[in-house]
Amino acid sequence: MTRPLQVDLPHMSPTGSIRWALAPVREARRLVAAGRNAEVVEWFRQRPYEEVRSTPELAVLFAEALLGAGRLEHADHVSLEAASVARTLGDCRVEAVATAVSGEVALVLGDMPAASSRFSRARSLAAEQSDLALAGECAARIGEIALAGDDPESAVTSFLGAVAAYETVGDVSQALRCVLALALAYRQMARFDDALAAADRAVADAQAAGDPGLRGDALAARADVRLAAGDAGIALREAVQAAALQHSAGKFAHEAEALSLAKRAQVALGAPRRRMSARRDHDCPAQAEITQKCHV
Repeated sequence: MTRPLQVDLPHMSPTGSIRWALAPVREARRLVAAGRNAEVVEWFRQRPYEEVRSTPELAVLFAEALLGAGRLEHADHVSLEAASVARTLGDCRVEAVATAVSGEVALVLGDMPAASSRFSRARSLAAEQSDLALAGECAARIGEIALAGDDPESAVTSFLGAVAAYETVGDVSQALRCVLALALAYRQMARFDDALAAADRAVADAQAAGDPGLRGDALAARADVRLAAGDAGIALREAVQAAALQHSAGKFAHEAEALSLAKRAQVALGAPRRRMSARRDHDCPAQAEITQKCHV
């Protein structure tokens, strides 16, 4: 039992206090997991303020609901206060989660320096508690911020740390996501051999996972690297393959991105590429239809 759950109420035994505190935490967690953010916010508004404030685990869930409901300023205040109270109570686990949530809020608000600082703090706290899943997520966020800020070298370091953390806890899909991001960071640095090696690994891992959507993402990332490296022909073929996989997986936004990449590869080739392999079209009927979408 963690210390924040031990709410001291008048006329209740310590055991009764803990049981009382667990009920709202579980209920709030259930509602947050269901994505019922507006309902969760209203649920918290009906709780006594001191109950939420003095129970950081409750406050973190409140902050997550506020973030999901788009009430960013309030979410920022609640998450920072939750981290402060957890720190006072000596609960590093909850402080790490609260700090990570505050980082997400800062990210949505567009305050990249604050977001990076908060994620760095949360990552350190999570690592101290051996919470590698949270440490990996924070490292990935730091990498994304660095990449967006045109600092690919720092991004590479963060993504490598995230991959190691996710692999340790066996989270294949998140590790793959970070490997893809690593490929893009290497591409931004014009380290095309390293970028292709990372993309190749992502394609192989996605194939092993048996997820066509992930494989489509990996192929699209590799096509992007190939295009940047000047190999537009292979980039076009892989981008169309990626679009077909993403179409079959129902990832239509990703499909559109892959088709856009294919069009850029066509432009780089100097003329529309209308001839596709009859064998490939036969093997994947959707391939021929999607190929037509690429023509400009």
